[in-house]
Amino acid sequence: MQNYKIHSLNCAYLDQAYQIDQQLNGNHSWSRQMFLGELNNALAYYWVLTEEETVIGFIGLHDLDPEGYITNFGIKAEYQGQKLGQYLLSFVIHKCLHWNLKALSLEVNENNLRAINLYKKFGFKEEGFRKDYYRNSETGKLENALVMWLNPVIKTESLMPICT
Repeated sequence: MQNYKIHSLNCAYLDQAYQIDQQLNGNHSWSRQMFLGELNNALAYYWVLTEEETVIGFIGLHDLDPEGYITNFGIKAEYQGQKLGQYLLSFVIHKCLHWNLKALSLEVNENNLRAINLYKKFGFKEEGFRKDYYRNSETGKLENALVMWLNPVIKTESLMPICT
């Protein structure tokens, strides 16, 4: 992971993170205003993964002490399958451990098997679902979200060392 760096999301990276979200989620991505709002949210922490100065991924975390909540997470399509999602998720779990957050939750589309398998590698468990939470960007059909929890937040074999 030596060619990649993790930075705090700021205005310089905002449009690139927004474009990745649009690429991955189409008409159902977050608006640019939502990203801006998160930059001003005292409970929100966002990071981007860059290659040189190009953003190739992002992740957001709300610190709801004693829990964390992953709000949004994406890796550019052409960079998927290279363990970069595992790297960013490892970074957030390291943050949770450092901040003594006891649990971590997220929602994921029940059809996003790649993401579900990644979360399960870290020990996340399915704890419920939200009916009709997502809209499929291609078909317009409503799809359910799985609610997953990592409780407690622990180190697993999937946790990668982070040096930024």
